[in-house]
Amino acid sequence: MLSLKLLGAALALAAFATATPAAEPENFLYTSNGELPGLQKILERPDIGGVQVVYNWKALEPSEGHYDFSAIEGDLKLAQSLDKKFFLQVQDRFFDPKARNIPDYLLNDPQYGGGLVPQADNPGANKPKGYGWASMQWNAPFRARYQALLKALATEFDGKIYGLNLPETSIDIDMKHDKTGFSCDAYFNAEMENLAYARSVFAKSHVVQYVNFWPCE
Repeated sequence: MLSLKLLGAALALAAFATATPAAEPENFLYTSNGELPGLQKILERPDIGGVQVVYNWKALEPSEGHYDFSAIEGDLKLAQSLDKKFFLQVQDRFFDPKARNIPDYLLNDPQYGGGLVPQADNPGANKPKGYGWASMQWNAPFRARYQALLKALATEFDGKIYGLNLPETSIDIDMKHDKTGFSCDAYFNAEMENLAYARSVFAKSHVVQYVNFWPCE
């Protein structure tokens, strides 16, 4: 199954903190780590302006403070060879019960509170309760490690990539029984802090935050 989407308008250009509006919308591919080489023929098309590739956190930080950006480097090199723009998306939330794709130390060290909280879909939806995981960005030590990843990425890729995407804000957790310290305000403030931090370290590349369906409306 080919996991790509053709985005009708590159991304919301107005959301860029520092951007010159494009003359007209561009089409981008959307795909995941490891899949771009198989999409090269599509990427070569003149009506495709670039690609956005999603990388999960665990793939980028195999162990605490040790980063592996080789997959990004390979995909970026391919995009550049075709004179295409490149967006990097860092994923910290997942939509499969088996996908716990953050570094193991965040799952095991008590200061991070377990690292992930189960996502429980709204009643009546098609997915079963507990269909995925959200990272505990409201936990300050956890958030500090996420920002360390952003800083490391900026050191390597600021100005080389066209833009950085932070994932959607929508999460569905069991707030009535939560024991992680979650609150809607704490989550909102954490996401805004991460966005501000990303903008501060990515001084040259665009920074985009996907915003949809904040908890507590």
